[in-house]
Amino acid sequence: ESHFCVFSISPRFKLLAKVSDLILSSLWFNGCLFYTTRTDVKCFFASAIDSREAVVSATPTDAFTSSLLSRSQQMQENLNGCSIVELANDKLVLLTHDYRIVTIIIDNPLTQVYILAHAGKVAAAVQLANSLVAAKHHAALARFLEARGRVDAAGQLSLTPYEKLQLYLRHSNLTEALEIFSAMVKQCRLAMNAEHDLVDEDDESSSLMSSKTLQTRQLLASAAHRIAKSAMNNGNAQMIGKVWERLSRIEPTAYRHLALFYAQNGNTTQLQDLYKKLTAEANRDPAIKEEIKFVAVHIS
Repeated sequence: ESHFCVFSISPRFKLLAKVSDLILSSLWFNGCLFYTTRTDVKCFFASAIDSREAVVSATPTDAFTSSLLSRSQQMQENLNGCSIVELANDKLVLLTHDYRIVTIIIDNPLTQVYILAHAGKVAAAVQLANSLVAAKHHAALARFLEARGRVDAAGQLSLTPYEKLQLYLRHSNLTEALEIFSAMVKQCRLAMNAEHDLVDEDDESSSLMSSKTLQTRQLLASAAHRIAKSAMNNGNAQMIGKVWERLSRIEPTAYRHLALFYAQNGNTTQLQDLYKKLTAEANRDPAIKEEIKFVAVHIS
């Protein structure tokens, strides 16, 4: 089996990847390894966390005649025995076995984004991704950027709110996480209101809505615990109170955490106001009755 290995030499000598491919020629450019096989031109992006390769979407052109070469000509003539000379203006320059110069245009936006991001031109990569790369590829692009320490740039891609929330939680970016969390709570509250309007309708759509809303509430409850824990580790008491207050809008059990937070921080007035609020709403929402007991314990 033909393969090649990619190593890092700083801060220590380390194997990054072992790739099953036969290299005919290669060129390092801004940390990207461009290489040819018998049938393709590829580029490899090495990373200790997330290494990947991409096939260059190529339109080969004879530099002397500017005539387009067919795909079969490229495979039969250009790649066998050719050498990569340089990369210039999104074009790979190759020297064929019969000493012709051929340029291959890197015209796949996704590959262009990877090249830019890996070379450190992150702002340009994000701009290109958001304008030309289909949204279905953005989660993979976000992981690529995240592995290279650019969580901020990954969060600018077209990710789902939950994907962004998980991204920020993984790196304890609590301000961004709370912002996304709050927006998701608001949307969940709207969905719950819509579900309530359909409560008398026994149809498949209302059942699916109820199931999706319950799943969202469970995901947000889990996220709230993670945000609160990270905020506690960072000594950010204010954020702990905010996350439980926001979660309580869709999940009644958050009131017990909010009551405990008020009690631990000596917020007597807020605790008493919370008790009054829940007492007034108990008849409207039976789920709140159970939470009143937990709040009352802290008041007494």
